[in-house]
Amino acid sequence: MVMREKIGYYGRSVIKKMPEKIKNYSRYLYYASKTPFNYRKNVNLLRYFTSVGKKEEIDYIPPIFGATISTACNLRCPTCLYALKDPDVFRGGKFIGVNDFKSVIDKYARVIEIVWLTGGEPLLHPELDELVKIVKNKGPSVRISTNGILINKNIGIMKSFDFINVSMDGYNYETFERFRGGKKKQFNDTLGGLSLLRKNNLKFMISFMLTEENLDEIYEMIKFGYEAKPAILNFHNINPHGSKEYTPLTKKSKKVNQILSDIVTKKNYPFDIQLPVIFDTTSKHFKMSKCIQPWHYCCFDDKGNISYCCHLRHKADIGNIFKGYNFNSDKMKNFRRLTINHQYPKEDCLYCQRRFAGEEYGFFNSRSKKWIL
Repeated sequence: MVMREKIGYYGRSVIKKMPEKIKNYSRYLYYASKTPFNYRKNVNLLRYFTSVGKKEEIDYIPPIFGATISTACNLRCPTCLYALKDPDVFRGGKFIGVNDFKSVIDKYARVIEIVWLTGGEPLLHPELDELVKIVKNKGPSVRISTNGILINKNIGIMKSFDFINVSMDGYNYETFERFRGGKKKQFNDTLGGLSLLRKNNLKFMISFMLTEENLDEIYEMIKFGYEAKPAILNFHNINPHGSKEYTPLTKKSKKVNQILSDIVTKKNYPFDIQLPVIFDTTSKHFKMSKCIQPWHYCCFDDKGNISYCCHLRHKADIGNIFKGYNFNSDKMKNFRRLTINHQYPKEDCLYCQRRFAGEEYGFFNSRSKKWIL
């Protein structure tokens, strides 16, 4: 979820109806009103909103940092965005150094909004508590995306996060094994971790990946939500990265239209729900829509290597944030240029929901009991 999540459900509804030309300015005014006396951060945000999707060279700091603090993982998910490209991606995985991480946060914390800790599996990091303290002491929101298996061993640290996403994909052991490649003990440990989050009154989001092949199981996923009691139940469309085994959800599918239409007729869910972007593959917009991530995120791994976005591999030739990367390497500028001209890598980007952030099928607000479609 991108920074715009802070606008909330009603804000999304209002902005969704605005003309494209003024949407970003409206978002800027909203964010700036939240920190009216932080001149440096607000100037940085203004420069971002006037550059995103337009300029290949930027003069601001991306407002979100995505730190892959662990390139080790305790699962081998067949649908993993990294493993789809390289089955051995997590072999010999390592962890970001505390001092290296601190040097980055110390340098940029005054202007960035959010630091996401990701992996691999971030809860494997042996000094996770130190990394969290570094961010908390500097002010940005610190968030984590985890598979949940090790929550029970890290519940003390979990209390420090401003946002927790648990990527489940499986609602019982059979589907956990199918989509996550996990073992029975790992599934049970994940259930135990969710229970601990509830007992400690920690708000969390559960994410499920949807494909044409498993869409009819969304009812079971929602049923699982009633038991797990997340604050948000998030559904996202798969990006197959060229794999022929998974079919993204599209508007031409009768099953997609029928099931999602049925989901939004109900208004008694006890948690917020975000339904996925549904691709209209016959539209000009499907091919022309621009991703904001090359402007919005700074993604780096344990070695400091940069990636173009959170879905693509980190590479030293793009830049290294431990070695003076200035957000405008030749490779990054070229990627932004290609994105502006709709010449993104089709295998990786064509079916990526991040190109359509803000165009999700629907949002359910459990407090107002209303859908925003």
